[in-house]
Amino acid sequence: MALGARNRQLLNRGLGGAGVAFLISLLVSTLAADHLEAAFQLYVKWATVGVTFFVVERLILTVRDFVLASYGLILGVALIALRGLYIYRLEPTYYVEVLPGVGSRNVFSLWTLAPLALALLLFSSHRTSRRAKLLMLVAVISLIVPQVLSLSRSGWMLVAATFLMVFATRLNLRVIVGLLIAMVALQLAIERLGFEEKIGSRIEDLRYGTSSDSLRGNLISDGLQVFFDHPLVGVSQADLPFELGQDLFRNATSTHNLIIDLLGGTGMLGTVPFLLCILILYRRWRGSRRAGWFAARPELTRALPIIVAAIALRSLTSDEILFCPAIVFGLASTYGLLTSRPPLQAAQETPRLRMPPERVALPRAAGGSAG
Repeated sequence: MALGARNRQLLNRGLGGAGVAFLISLLVSTLAADHLEAAFQLYVKWATVGVTFFVVERLILTVRDFVLASYGLILGVALIALRGLYIYRLEPTYYVEVLPGVGSRNVFSLWTLAPLALALLLFSSHRTSRRAKLLMLVAVISLIVPQVLSLSRSGWMLVAATFLMVFATRLNLRVIVGLLIAMVALQLAIERLGFEEKIGSRIEDLRYGTSSDSLRGNLISDGLQVFFDHPLVGVSQADLPFELGQDLFRNATSTHNLIIDLLGGTGMLGTVPFLLCILILYRRWRGSRRAGWFAARPELTRALPIIVAAIALRSLTSDEILFCPAIVFGLASTYGLLTSRPPLQAAQETPRLRMPPERVALPRAAGGSAG
């Protein structure tokens, strides 16, 4: 926050106002919750998301700030992924558990969402140096291999969707070569670690579905019913799992869906400000075209819509996606990039011409010259 004090421009008023309205609506549903302790824990998480977004966004003042922040995020998560592979080699299990004791295999896919998109965009940029490209390629491989070997179906779909979105905007020879190298490295890892049959089994689950898929469908329908019964403020996010568990004759069950969690837990009072924040992010990205960002660094400008689209896709199978610090950091840094000054703006501005003072000829005096 001390470093962010150098930027005197506050967060976009529209986004800040929508965020505050969202936190206020959550406070209302929190105070009305039956499980107050769990409700306040969730509220602290949402408040932390807001503070983190505000601080990171203020720290990004230039392209260099954004690139350095992206390198830090990418390499940090890549080291976490390599650590997970190292732990697996020491203590082999059925699948690679990247975050043992911290989160499940599905949680790690949340951590790789923003770093993978940023690494691919930086690798495909012609402004990135060769050493940095090589570093980004190693990071991409480090993120993909443990993600695939974790046997998380939602993680697989997220990786594939991220690659497709980057290809749709930055399809060039560098990206194709990088993809081929990553696929070769992934195939070698699958063969060396003996994951052929395991991956084949998970592909069959992906094609024909599992019992958990039908359960998630029931959770969506029951969550919508809770929203229809309590459309204004919901039943609070802390009480919603107990409501769903009661309807399905189970213990407290998470929705595994962010939209259903917001609708059933906060009602329209919380869902509307949340969607307004997304709308403001889109307007900021669209307004960057007029600000000159699209002409200055188009490959970096595309980071925000790709990350937002990946979050929207993953939120269909996760209700805690925005509690992941890597996602909040990546989202805030890309937004901060668009609120900073475009690098070509100064060059595009027409310099103000300074006309020399008009010279007035003075009459010559007799026998001398004018002073």
